[in-house]
Amino acid sequence: MPSLTLVLVIVFAVLIGAVILYNYIQEERFRRQASKMFSRHDEDILLGESVQDGNGADLGTLQVNTSGQNVLTGVAQHAIEAAEAPLPAFHPGRAPGAYSGLDPSAPGNDLEPPDGLPAGITLERTPDDKDSATRPAGKIKPVPVAPPEAELPPPLDPDTECIARLRLVSPSLAGLTALIASLRRIGKPLRAFGLRADGIWAPVQADTRSTYSVVVFGLQLADRSGAVNQDQLNAFCRTLYEFASEDGGAVTCPDKAEILKRAADLDAFCLEVDIIIGLTLSSSDARPFTSEALHGLASEAGMVVAHDGVYESRDAVGRNRFSLCNQESEPFPTDGRGVTTHAVILQLDVPRVADGLAAFDQMSQLAFDLSNRLEGRVVDAKGRAWSNDHLARDRSHLAELYARMQARGIPAGGERALRLFA
Repeated sequence: MPSLTLVLVIVFAVLIGAVILYNYIQEERFRRQASKMFSRHDEDILLGESVQDGNGADLGTLQVNTSGQNVLTGVAQHAIEAAEAPLPAFHPGRAPGAYSGLDPSAPGNDLEPPDGLPAGITLERTPDDKDSATRPAGKIKPVPVAPPEAELPPPLDPDTECIARLRLVSPSLAGLTALIASLRRIGKPLRAFGLRADGIWAPVQADTRSTYSVVVFGLQLADRSGAVNQDQLNAFCRTLYEFASEDGGAVTCPDKAEILKRAADLDAFCLEVDIIIGLTLSSSDARPFTSEALHGLASEAGMVVAHDGVYESRDAVGRNRFSLCNQESEPFPTDGRGVTTHAVILQLDVPRVADGLAAFDQMSQLAFDLSNRLEGRVVDAKGRAWSNDHLARDRSHLAELYARMQARGIPAGGERALRLFA
C-alpha cells in the first residue's frame, strides 16, 4: 500500500511539472511573437519625443513646461481639440443656406453644418439618427453636393418672382414634370429653369431629355388677379420641401415675410398703371354699322381679324398694339360679312404696348376717320362726345404712366410688363 501511494505521488508530481513546463514554453513563444510585432521603437513622450498614431504618422510633441504641466505641440494639439470639441448641431443633408425637405421654420433648421469640411462636401445623417440639441446621434457620413451654380444667373427675376432653388440628388424628368404641374396649380404664373451639365440654364420642359443638377423656380409675385398671398406662398414652399424629402434633394426658399411685403408693393404699383384706354364709335339708331364696311376700313388701316373676331393692329413682331371689337356680343366674322352693330370699341392695353403714345395717336386718328366715313361719333363710356381736348388730356396722362413704369424698371411692353399684365 505504501508503495502504491508513493507511485501515485510521483505520477502527480510529473504531471504538474509537465503542465508548468508547457505553460512556460507557450509564454516564451508568445513573448517572442509580441516582440517581433512591436519591435518599432516608441519614443518617450515625457522626454519631448514625437508622438505617432497607429500608422506611424507624426502627431506632434508632448513636452513638460517649467510649471510641470504637459504641453502638446504640433498637429497633436489640433487632433485632441477636435476630438474633445462637441459637434455643432446641424440639419441633416443641408448645404449652407439650404433646407433638405423640411420647413425652415422648424427648430434647428437655421443651423449650418460644421465648419472645416472639404469643398463640395456636406454632412448627412444616416436613417438611425436621432434629434439632439447639441450632438446628432447615429452615424455621420460625408456626401457630395452639387457644384456651385454657373456664373451666369438663372433667367429669373427676383424683383417680380419668388425664387426657390432645388438641388437634385438623382435628377428625374418625370418627377420634375409632376412637380411643376403641382406648382402651377397654386394659381400664380410659374417659370422653371434647370442647370444642365454644360453649365447652361435652360427652361424645364416636359419633352426635354436633359437632366439637371439644380432647378430654380420662379413664382410670380403679382398678376392681374392680385398679389401672391400667404396660402399660395406656403403651398409653393411646402410642395418643394415634400418633393425634396421624398425624391432626394435640398431646397432653398426665401424669407416669406419679405416676399409678401414685396408682392403687396408690386401689386399696388401695377394697379395704378393697369389701364385700358377705350374709344367708342357709336352709330345712329337708323344706320347701324355693317361688318362689311368695318372690315374694309380696318383692313385699309392695316388691321387683321384674329380668331376671336377682334381686329388687331400689330407691331413688327406680331404683338397687338390696339384692337377694334364689337361692343355687342357677336364677334366679327373672319370674312367680314353678315354682322351689324350700333357700336364698336377701339382699345389700347396701356402697360403691354411699348410705343404706347404712338399707338394712342394712331388709334385716336382711326377712331375719328371711322366716325367720319361711317357717319358715327366718338363718345366716352357715358355716351358723351369725345373732343380733341379730351384726347390731349388722356395723352398727357398716358405719358405720365409710361414714365412711371420706366422709372420702376417695368417699361411698357417689356418682358416684365408682359408677364405682370398677361
